[in-house]
Amino acid sequence: MNIMNKMRCYFRMLVVCLTPLMTGLEACIAIEPAPRIQYRQDAGGVHVEGFTGRNPVLYDNDWWNDTTDGFYLLAKASQGKADLRGNVVSRDMYNWRQGYSFTMKQGMESAVNAVQMARQSGLAKVPDPVAGCDKVFEKPASERIEDTKIIESPGSRLIVKEALLATPDNPLVVFVGGPINTVANAVMMETRIAERMIVCMTDLQGYNGMDHWANYIVAKRCLLLNYGADVWWPQRPLPPVMPLDRFAALPQNDMTREMRRIAKNFWDRSTKKDKPIRDDGFGDGSPIFLYFNAATWTRVQTRRVTGMFQVQDVPVGEPFDLIDARHCDYALMTEDFFRTFTRQP
Repeated sequence: MNIMNKMRCYFRMLVVCLTPLMTGLEACIAIEPAPRIQYRQDAGGVHVEGFTGRNPVLYDNDWWNDTTDGFYLLAKASQGKADLRGNVVSRDMYNWRQGYSFTMKQGMESAVNAVQMARQSGLAKVPDPVAGCDKVFEKPASERIEDTKIIESPGSRLIVKEALLATPDNPLVVFVGGPINTVANAVMMETRIAERMIVCMTDLQGYNGMDHWANYIVAKRCLLLNYGADVWWPQRPLPPVMPLDRFAALPQNDMTREMRRIAKNFWDRSTKKDKPIRDDGFGDGSPIFLYFNAATWTRVQTRRVTGMFQVQDVPVGEPFDLIDARHCDYALMTEDFFRTFTRQP
């Protein structure tokens, strides 16, 4: 048991001993503080404590037809480099205040199609997708996390199951590329999983982070890292991270053709003369690259959640809720991406 886990155990014992001496209100709020992700950054990149290379892994996204990172992770799992335990589909929460613009069925269809492409292209160990959360949380009037109404789903139950099988020393790693609601529900269903899980999020304060209460729950209760709040994929006139000519050297199958389609769509929309749209690069995959190679992230920043959902940078050494990417080596990501698919199946 490492020193952090020993400290948590001592704190639990202290709370148990002191609780009878407290008033009802004080006892109610005497809960163990959330674990904080441990890391170091040096010339070799950002090293996250708990990334062992042997972690059980889950992938959670809303769409599977607008990004290539899902295929990248499936390829790593097929090569025996990731212990992928499941694929989860969380509903795209866009426009939820007006009744949602997209259905869970649409997200599931995109995931099923992607899984079929991967299998038909020779990938093995590809789990069937399961449905995650399909609605935004209602923030309780008390504004207490404990009073949040849980929205169960097969995806949240899968997260609980796999996290309980994991340990603080070899935690479950959950890569989230859509809303973080399914993870938040899992933590509400079973609080013990918080220290047995590392949550890797993309765009916590943007499109993917539309459920602010879910973001707040995960940031306050879980080991959390995020990409996309301060930096994003290279934009024009910089070259893309997925050059179209590199796809010609890959095995030609439905999966690689689909990835090239996605890459071309990013290039075309980002080079339009009239109102160009940003290039989304490897989409939600930056934390996945970090998992396999610490050197792909070169600098991070500790951040504290100060409201719903307000986040501020904090100096090293001060209490924080999450770490956020501030500088990445995209060339390393590009090379590993194409090298991974060159080796398929």
